[in-house]
Amino acid sequence: DMETGGAGDQKGGNGGDAKRILIRNESGASIEMGSSDGRIAMPNGVQAIKAYAAGGDGGSENGEGGAGGTIDIANDGVIDMWLNAEGQRADPERSIAGIYAESLGGSGQSSSDNSDAGGKGEPGRPIVISNSGRISIDAIGIEEEFDPDETSAAIFALSRGGDGGASPSKNTGGAGGGAAQSSGNYSPPYSSVVSVDTSGTISTRGDGIMGVVIRTRGGDGGDGNGSDDSRGGAAGAGGESQVSVTGGAISTDGNNAYAIVTQSIGGIG
Repeated sequence: DMETGGAGDQKGGNGGDAKRILIRNESGASIEMGSSDGRIAMPNGVQAIKAYAAGGDGGSENGEGGAGGTIDIANDGVIDMWLNAEGQRADPERSIAGIYAESLGGSGQSSSDNSDAGGKGEPGRPIVISNSGRISIDAIGIEEEFDPDETSAAIFALSRGGDGGASPSKNTGGAGGGAAQSSGNYSPPYSSVVSVDTSGTISTRGDGIMGVVIRTRGGDGGDGNGSDDSRGGAAGAGGESQVSVTGGAISTDGNNAYAIVTQSIGGIG
C-alpha cells in the first residue's frame, strides 16, 4: 500500500555513523587567541577548540540516521582568549567557547509506505573532557547574550539524539535517538555519560559566558500524520552527565555567567 509515485517497497539508505574524535592540548602547549592589548574581533563568535561528530541523516523514504561520534578532549596546557565582541551579530553562527564539543545523531526520514514506519533517529555518543591546565576567556563589548542554542562557556558539551521520521497513514513515526549512548566499539570502553573533569583553572569574563555547561537531549519521535491509524514515534531519552571539580578553581564574571550548568532533557513524543 504505497503512497508515492514509485513502484515497490521503497526504503532510503541509512545515514553514515560519525567516528571518534581525539584532541590533546598537552602540558607546555598553548592556544593563544589575541592578547590584552590586541583583542580579536569576533562579532560572530569564536571557539578555540571545536569537535563536531554528527551522523548523517537517513535517505528519503524512512531511511534511518547514523550515530554521532564519541569525543575525547584533554587540555593539559593553556587556552587564553582575549576577545572584542563589539558589533555582535544578533544571530551568531558560533558561541564563545574555549572547548566546544557536539555529538549529534542523524535523523530518520518520513515514510509514505504504510508497511514501513518512519525512519528512526540514531543516538548521540558519550563526550569526555578533562582540564588540568588553564582556560581563560576575557570578552568585552557583549551587548546581548548569545543564543541559548549556541551556549558560551569555557567548556561546552552537547550530546543529542536524532529525530525520528514522520509516519504514513497506517503506521508509526520513527523513534528518536537517545543521548550519550555508548557503542562499546572502543577499548577502553566509554561510559554512557557526558563528563567534564577539571582540576585546573577556568576563568571567564563577559555576560553569559559560563564555566562548564553540559547538555544531553533525546531526539524527538516522528510525528503521526493525523489519520486514525497513524501514531507518533517514541522520543529518545536524555543522557547522564557528570561534572567533577577535583582541584583548581572556576570563576566567572558577568550576568547569567553560571559556574556549572548541566541539563538532561528527553525528546518530545
